[in-house]
Amino acid sequence: MQGKKVFGNINKWNNAQGELSGKKQQEPSAQATATVAPASSNLDIVASKPAEPSTAAAEELPYGDPAAMTCLLCSRQFKTVDMLKKHSNQSDLHKTNLSKPELVESAKAKVEAARQTQASANAGEKPKYRDRAAERRVALRQPDHPMPEPSQSDKKRKWAEGPPPAAPPPAPPVQPAKDDTNVGNKLLKKMGWSEGVGLGAGGEGRVNPVETAIYEQGVGIGASKAKEVTNFQGYREMAKDSARDRYNSTQ
Repeated sequence: MQGKKVFGNINKWNNAQGELSGKKQQEPSAQATATVAPASSNLDIVASKPAEPSTAAAEELPYGDPAAMTCLLCSRQFKTVDMLKKHSNQSDLHKTNLSKPELVESAKAKVEAARQTQASANAGEKPKYRDRAAERRVALRQPDHPMPEPSQSDKKRKWAEGPPPAAPPPAPPVQPAKDDTNVGNKLLKKMGWSEGVGLGAGGEGRVNPVETAIYEQGVGIGASKAKEVTNFQGYREMAKDSARDRYNSTQ
């Protein structure tokens, strides 16, 4: 029994080796066909490359207009180009009209006119140049030409001229008692008051106007010295006064 099993296994190995050797012999032929196949496909591509549409249409339809699908010899229009070709090759009317010289000459003139019209239409459809840079300058309100950069001479001239003159200081504010446009002053004059006279019916009241004063923020009235509003002499003087007040408060 063991001998039969061994003999069967040997037969299986022999068959497997035969199959493997047969596959190895077939592989070179397959590679050869694979290397030849692209060349044949390339040849097919080159051979099957169609001619230009205008030349092919002129050869197949010498008296037809493929764009309008019309036979200019028979003055017939069709739904498809295939029907137009079938008419040109098989129609008895077309064959009869080919034997008439006047119709042939008229059809040739129509074909030439149709070709010229198509050529002019194709020439008119060429893309036009669009200046997007100019459109962008118009949209962003930029000049057509860049502005020249300041030269070194301009910088030196500005440096030699020095800084621009300072603006004149503002006019001091008018005191309320001397301001004729003051609303309170106008009301008092309407009621009979005149300058230099005290208030009241007998004129024994206050003569000088009440001067406004601003107290420091964060404290009540009387906590610190008041600041006169009408004595404003500029930012520099105000800074000096505030520094002097801080120094005096520490003493």
